[in-house]
Amino acid sequence: MLGPLADQVQALYVSVDPIRDTPGVLRTYLAQYRRFGDGFLGLTGTQEQAEEARKSFRVFAARQDEPDAPDGYVLSHTALCYFMAPGGTYQTHFADSLDAATVSTRMRRFLERPFHDFA
Repeated sequence: MLGPLADQVQALYVSVDPIRDTPGVLRTYLAQYRRFGDGFLGLTGTQEQAEEARKSFRVFAARQDEPDAPDGYVLSHTALCYFMAPGGTYQTHFADSLDAATVSTRMRRFLERPFHDFA
């Protein structure tokens, strides 16, 4: 939906559960769910790194014991997409419930601006 503007975007899928989300698990997950497209990179790390990322981005995540779930728990968490400018400057975010057309329209507003306007 972004056409050539998509070349300016590097999509990242950041895990909130690094205990289960190993690099191999993320790679398989992103390959299975085509809604993410081909350009997504999966990021995981240590528990401490995940906690620091959650704090930085104000993401809620809470483990809940669930005997019938894989590994005996579920992790309820915020589901947002953050849109960052080059250099990591926050621009906006999108709720997971938004449709692709709305997200792409909003992304275009940022991507069509000159690079120096991102600061």
